[in-house]
Amino acid sequence: MEGLREALELLPKPPGFSLAVEEKPGRFKEEVNLELHLQRCGDRARLLVVKYFRGRPPYYGRWAEVFAVVGRAELCGHYFRFAGSNLERELLRSLAETLSGGDLLYVEYLYDPETARALRLGIPPALTRLGFELLQLGFTRLKDWYYPEGFMEGGPKLQGERIVDEVLRERHLSSICEEAASSKALLERLSKEPELRELAEACTRRAEAIRESCRRLSALNLRRVTGHSRG
Repeated sequence: MEGLREALELLPKPPGFSLAVEEKPGRFKEEVNLELHLQRCGDRARLLVVKYFRGRPPYYGRWAEVFAVVGRAELCGHYFRFAGSNLERELLRSLAETLSGGDLLYVEYLYDPETARALRLGIPPALTRLGFELLQLGFTRLKDWYYPEGFMEGGPKLQGERIVDEVLRERHLSSICEEAASSKALLERLSKEPELRELAEACTRRAEAIRESCRRLSALNLRRVTGHSRG
């Protein structure tokens, strides 16, 4: 949690806007809420909230959640779309740097119509726009979650978990590779529908990138095994 506010204040500013971070206490001392605001010509609008929990006995694991995201903000006639922006990418990277093995990152995704639609269609999280971003940041266990909490649950979320154990990490990557391969027929079918073609093609490119990474990983493991056997 230490230094997180400073990291958010240094995030890249959207053209024509400035950023402000407002810190508010959480439900208990180990939790904090950081509201990220856009500012322009004297006006201010909240863009999103980051909730951060640094862990406490017996719950030592840390987690961060990005929620209440405004997908398209407007101030003084200037517009900003968060999904796919450099600000989104750097925010996720900053949060990833505060988390280690076993820690969790939750991101509400309804601000991103592409990701939300892909998940509704049954496309695996790692092949979606937001899920692929999390995968590239080292979150190899991805889940699509919705927690009913008596109207306190917020929107549906993608959960990413960072894995330190190399064997477990490679197991998760293998599972993601299998999902990428098994999604080929679904993506081919979706690509034949005009309104879904662009979405399907984007997911197909991500699937191919994942399969290529898996081929490199398999070759590396083979070299390890054969090299060890020669010794």
